[in-house]
Amino acid sequence: MKVEIRPATIADAAAIAALHVKVWRETYRHIAPADVQLALDEKHREAGWRSRLSAPSQGAAVFVAEHDRRLVGIVAAGRPSDPI
Repeated sequence: MKVEIRPATIADAAAIAALHVKVWRETYRHIAPADVQLALDEKHREAGWRSRLSAPSQGAAVFVAEHDRRLVGIVAAGRPSDPI
């Protein structure tokens, strides 16, 4: 399987949001309450990713992994999104 890894662009925001929600639901399906899982919203996540990708902060990076032109992975590195 050939996987291409490249920097994410704003055009990737919707696909990143969809994968983000799908992976979160799969990972936490037996841990998180159903109402929390139902509250996940792709449009909200997309807006967040669009914002992050349109104005990247210093030292932050987002990459995507694609196989056959389909998003199969994401990685984001940088400062925490929530204050510590």
